[in-house]
Amino acid sequence: MDETINILYVEDDQVDRIAFERLIKSRGAIFSYSMATSVEEARRLLESQTFQIIITDYSLDDGTAFDLIQILKDIPVIIVTGAGDEEIAVNAMKAGAYDYLIKDAERNYLKILPITVENALRHRREDQQFRLLSQALMNINDMVSIIDLEEKYVFVNDSLLKICGYDYADLIDKRFCLFYEKNDISGELCGICAKAISEGWKGEAYCRKKNGRSFPVYLSVSTITDKKGQAQYYIGVANDITLNKQSEEALAAEKERLAVTLQSIDGGVIATDTAGKVSLMNKAAEQITGWSLEEAKGRPITGIYSKDVGKNIKAFKNPVMEVLETGALVRNDMPREIITRDGTARMIADNASPIKTRSGNIIGVVLVFRDITEKLKMEEELEKSQKLESLGVLAGGIAHDFNNILTVILGNISLALDDSLPKKSIFTFLEDALKASGQAQRLTKQLLTFSKGGAPIKKNASIADIIKESAEFASHGSNVACDFQMDEDIWATEVDEGQIGQVINNLVINAIQAMPNGGNIRITVENLDERSRQDLKGILIGAEHFVRITIRDQGIGISKTIINRIFDPYFTTKKKGSGLGLATSYSIIRNHGGYLTVESEVDVGTTFTLFLPANPFV
Repeated sequence: MDETINILYVEDDQVDRIAFERLIKSRGAIFSYSMATSVEEARRLLESQTFQIIITDYSLDDGTAFDLIQILKDIPVIIVTGAGDEEIAVNAMKAGAYDYLIKDAERNYLKILPITVENALRHRREDQQFRLLSQALMNINDMVSIIDLEEKYVFVNDSLLKICGYDYADLIDKRFCLFYEKNDISGELCGICAKAISEGWKGEAYCRKKNGRSFPVYLSVSTITDKKGQAQYYIGVANDITLNKQSEEALAAEKERLAVTLQSIDGGVIATDTAGKVSLMNKAAEQITGWSLEEAKGRPITGIYSKDVGKNIKAFKNPVMEVLETGALVRNDMPREIITRDGTARMIADNASPIKTRSGNIIGVVLVFRDITEKLKMEEELEKSQKLESLGVLAGGIAHDFNNILTVILGNISLALDDSLPKKSIFTFLEDALKASGQAQRLTKQLLTFSKGGAPIKKNASIADIIKESAEFASHGSNVACDFQMDEDIWATEVDEGQIGQVINNLVINAIQAMPNGGNIRITVENLDERSRQDLKGILIGAEHFVRITIRDQGIGISKTIINRIFDPYFTTKKKGSGLGLATSYSIIRNHGGYLTVESEVDVGTTFTLFLPANPFV
């Protein structure tokens, strides 16, 4: 032993005191001692000094060893006596003595006294440790219980009793299933101890209160073993996770509400981390960009949301990267073009904001955007319609007045011809004037058709027959062939047959003129219901059912610089042309409640698409 043990030796026999002194001196510096011959003297020494152990004779002049034990505080006592009375020994041990030694004539008891002292001190240390551990276990907030191998409780701390509502007597030495796994309420220990016997057990469980209610806990069970490693007890430490579970459930519910909200938002939402990598996308964002969350997660936003995926990424000022650079909100007032995963160009309105913690640290960026491609198309169509309507009013007024004048001119020329001889030169002049007036009158009719004065006279008709007859008539005698592809039961349409025939005629003639070396014109006619026109949402409004007519040529195409002007009145790229053919066609289709669109690629061809309201029930 390293520390010096200070002993109080209480003995009124001088011979025994001398024998004890010799023993101590033979042990070297391990022991130090003080001597007293009575209870009173021992009391005074205890008040002035600190001792680790007391060795006392049972019978003293002014009392017994029991008198000393009563005034001692946590100091082990070894009683030595020559009486050898078994009853005294039993009472001594009950009073709190650590050991009881019998004096003999040869004083052999002194030989075992040092070992007895060491054992007493070790027992004291272990007892102190046990009491400290018990006190700690009793006072901690976690619920602690110890059960033996028969699954009877030998220890429960105050926290367990308080939280669960039990009394100490309700559990100690009782076999009771206090903790059980979620799906096992058998009333036994529920297999937890059996699982803990080998390598311990940790996990969520439930604890049963005295009132029968249960609550969630996080439970850790391990074994207390003897020196040979054999399990003797199970110790369980549990903490109430009710609030944690409630917080988790509230957080899960909040996440669910957020997810539902995000998925319900009509616009696209993409969240990124501080490296600009995608962490979240809603359904609208998936639909607009063509990327699923599973595919996009962890990828740089510049590869998902950019002007040209894989090309010229630096030329595209990505709003997310702007936010990460500046730390401020980025609002884009002008429409922005992005290229989706399948290569489609989309016009987008967007803004991006930093995601900040309560302390103001940026932890990511949220990008909110809307696909305004169709909106811009509708605005363009509306602007075009308004422009055409204004021009139509003007053209209509001019055409009416001009037609009246032409009527007078034609009448007078006809009268003059009647009075002239065919062989006279004036007859030829008048005949030329009549032809020119006739051309002017036909132009006037075109202007009237273009204007509101040319409102269609509609009736139910077979659009397929009109299209076929008009296309074949227009292409007759040319080096171009028409290839027809039509649904079997094309819905009925309410149209002005003459005007729709004029539209088909104009478009087929344009296609023929675009293919000077000949070729094929593919004309398709098909029904469009709600399901098959989802990709045209925002373009087709005003009717539930449409017939779609597509006229596709293999001609020279129309450049992007002029394609937006081809429906403008008097705009033409032909040397001989009035510029009214497509404008009139557009006006006719609009007056039928339909739509006319164009797509073209230079040196590949042009496709005109007509949408006419239809009635599938006729």
